[in-house]
Amino acid sequence: MRALVKKLIPRQLFRRVEPFGHLLEAITLNILNGFPARDIKVIGITGTNGKTTTTFLVHRMLHEAGYKVGMMSTVAYGVGNDIKQQMTHMTTSSVPVLLKRFKDMKAQGVEWVVLETTSHALAQHRVWHMPYSIAVLTNITHEHLSYHGTFERYVMAKRMLFRQTDKNKHGQRLGIINAEDPSAEIFADAIENVVFYGTGEADLRATNIKLTPDQVTYDEGRMMRIDEGQNFTVIVDYAHTPDSYEKLFQDLKPVVKGKLFALFGSLGGGDEAKRAQQGQLAGLYTDEVIITEEDDRQEDPARIRRMIAEGVEQSSKRQDRGYFIIDKRPEAIQFVMNRAKKGDTVLLLGKGHEKTIEDATGEHPWDEVAEARKALKNRAKPAE
Repeated sequence: MRALVKKLIPRQLFRRVEPFGHLLEAITLNILNGFPARDIKVIGITGTNGKTTTTFLVHRMLHEAGYKVGMMSTVAYGVGNDIKQQMTHMTTSSVPVLLKRFKDMKAQGVEWVVLETTSHALAQHRVWHMPYSIAVLTNITHEHLSYHGTFERYVMAKRMLFRQTDKNKHGQRLGIINAEDPSAEIFADAIENVVFYGTGEADLRATNIKLTPDQVTYDEGRMMRIDEGQNFTVIVDYAHTPDSYEKLFQDLKPVVKGKLFALFGSLGGGDEAKRAQQGQLAGLYTDEVIITEEDDRQEDPARIRRMIAEGVEQSSKRQDRGYFIIDKRPEAIQFVMNRAKKGDTVLLLGKGHEKTIEDATGEHPWDEVAEARKALKNRAKPAE
């Protein structure tokens, strides 16, 4: 039928009406099939290049982590180790095929699906009502302009993935974006929570990159484990929002053997409402909270600390009995290292990869990892 309609009407008119045909098809088939993707967490991967590789990598990582995970890409689809070759010449499958595969995957108990998502599928509404929880952008370069017409329309088509992800109130509403792509901010503006990755200024930063004919190796620069031979865990993480705190604490709390410590502050002149929220979450999930500086800038440091402390106290912790206020970050880091014992976990939050710290006198050099290592070497006593 589609081929017949395409022959009978002018090409430009067909392009205008085609998306509405796909939308009608997507709505109808989702209703008839009971919305087969519902309750599955979907990770959408889009971009001009690297989509398929990224889809395979994310699928494999989730599989190795023990999740029941499916994938659909340009070249393959399947669940776990049962991956089949994709025979059609379509990256994001047609609506009937897409929904049938989701139905099959749900019957197998799949929790996550990694879905390579093209600009065509987005512009044509073939992924209407897809419950994207996380959206990933690899890059945007000039491609598919014969279909989209202009580069701007191509970008806006891909941006639809992030807008759709942001509307899913039951998902993580998280966008993972290549910080070095010129269109990065356009995508960041379309979603509530953003993590930038890259080799320069980014939340997740690849360093010490080594290329060989058969592999690429590098270090990740966000959640970094610091090891100076101590018998407890030290983690440096850039987390600095209530949402990132909650996710981090929820992930770590079940696996921490001893006490969980959190050290952080809040940006001066920034969002004041988040301070009590951060304090409340830290008080709820951790055993001890150390409140300190974190780019106080021109704002009164005591006021910032008090606002965080008010949140911490909602968990029944009291100053010097559950939480501590130490103005200078180096002293605060040394303090928490001295308190940690065997099996504990220490989280140093908010600064991460940043190379400066700012107070009323201006910016000063800062290296969170170096400060952590220094404090570990200068511990007052060995951990028991």
